[in-house]
Amino acid sequence: MIVPKTFSTNSTWGLLVWISPSDDVQIPSDWLSELGRHRLLFVGAGKSGNNRAPMDRVRLALDATYNMCRRFKIDQQRIYIAGFSGGARMASMIGVAWPDVFTGTFCVCGVNFYRDVKTAAGGYYGAAYIPDLRYLPLAKKARRFVLLTGEHDMNRENTKTLMEKGFLQDGFSQVLYLELPGMKHAVPGAVHLNTALDYLDTGKKF
Repeated sequence: MIVPKTFSTNSTWGLLVWISPSDDVQIPSDWLSELGRHRLLFVGAGKSGNNRAPMDRVRLALDATYNMCRRFKIDQQRIYIAGFSGGARMASMIGVAWPDVFTGTFCVCGVNFYRDVKTAAGGYYGAAYIPDLRYLPLAKKARRFVLLTGEHDMNRENTKTLMEKGFLQDGFSQVLYLELPGMKHAVPGAVHLNTALDYLDTGKKF
């Protein structure tokens, strides 16, 4: 859990829930000032890496969200789910499946989708989960998604294809795709975190 130094109980803050691909919760040190600037608390579950069963990781993310909302005065319209690599794949599923909880999703170098999506080579990125059809329209029309990858990220083609032939083709109205020149499979610095958070907060593409 990270509570920025500028946190005050006199104002309502949002929440960024992070899923790591490893059992340790790691983010770049320069993210800390951006969390404070955007008035976001931060939480991530330990031992929730790619070796855990997917439903365990879902439960841990939801449990962390619930307990942060009990402990702090959280703005219910600014609860974001995010992650890197395998954690980003989990975040992409949770953001679509629980749009009544999470109002924005930030995926760094990893995305999953709920139906098969054809690749340029003629294969398929297979469906990874089944969303609740009662909540899917909410995710499509009223929730924001940032899909970030790098020019040399091993998941770049996967991310771009699922954005174009998955999210956009299925009518998700608020999706921002960011491809960073020269970046490999990595977590970006504060500048690009700021771009993602600005979009999740406002829906404006700067």
